[in-house]
Amino acid sequence: MTIEARYDYDASFETLYEMLTDEDFLRAKYEGIGSRNVAFESCEQDGDVFRIEWTREIRANPPAFARKFLSEWNQTEEILEWTRESDGQAYGEYLCKVAGVPGKLEGEFELLADGKACFEEIVMKASIGIPLVGGKIASLVEADAYASLDQEFTFTRAHLAKG
Repeated sequence: MTIEARYDYDASFETLYEMLTDEDFLRAKYEGIGSRNVAFESCEQDGDVFRIEWTREIRANPPAFARKFLSEWNQTEEILEWTRESDGQAYGEYLCKVAGVPGKLEGEFELLADGKACFEEIVMKASIGIPLVGGKIASLVEADAYASLDQEFTFTRAHLAKG
C-alpha cells in the first residue's frame, strides 16, 4: 500500500507554508492529535532548505502478531525538509523512523498555490525489514500514518478557521 492524499485549504500558500514551518504551531498540532513528548531538534532555514527535525511518541494499537515490534506508544524520529521553488510551490521530503523497528516511512509533500487557496499533495510508503511479517507491519504503519494525516488536516483547517 502507498499513501496518496490531497488536502485543500482555504488559505494562501504563504499563510499555510508559514504555519507548516512554525515550531509552536507544529507542537500544538502534534499534541492536538494525541502525540506526547514532542521535542524539536531543529525548525529553521538551513541554506536552501527549511529543516524540521523532531521526536514524539505516537499511540498505536497493533494486532497481536505485531506487538513484538510495536507497542501502545512508539517513539518516532522525524525529519521534513521543505524547499521553496521559483514557481511558487514548496516541495518536502519526509523521513520517519520508529525506535526499535528496522524500517522507515518515507514521503514526498508538495504545497501548491491554487488561486487564493492552496493544496497539499502527499505520497508516503513504509518499508519494514522484518522477514515474514514486515509487509504486514508496513501496512499497519501506513494505515496509522494515513489516519494521522487526516487528523493533522482537520486540526490545521480548524486552526485556520480561527483566523
